[in-house]
Amino acid sequence: MRAFILSGCDEVYVLADNTVCTESLDNLRKFLGTFFVTAQEAPLAVACEADKLLTCRVLRQRMWTSTSLTVVFSLLSALLSMQLIVNSAVLHEHARWRRLVRAVHDKEGSSSRPQGSSSG
Repeated sequence: MRAFILSGCDEVYVLADNTVCTESLDNLRKFLGTFFVTAQEAPLAVACEADKLLTCRVLRQRMWTSTSLTVVFSLLSALLSMQLIVNSAVLHEHARWRRLVRAVHDKEGSSSRPQGSSSG
């Protein structure tokens, strides 16, 4: 989802490029004589950066942290899940072999016991 948002964001050049943003604000100012971006009437050259109008940059910075944490902890959970699967398999094999040894031991024990003698 994050990659989709960022890839779509790059397509809207006004939100991604400082030059295009500044030129768009300049065109709006020419069209609307009373158009001001900030209350301090800062020059348009710094308005896109100062007012964080470059949404894609802000999103990219915030999404980078989120994406990197997601990737790191997803890999960690995959490794821990693999460890759990291997552990379960080892325990299962131990139990299986114990049952087999016990069955062989019981079989040998019953064959070595003398058969009940009949009294009579």
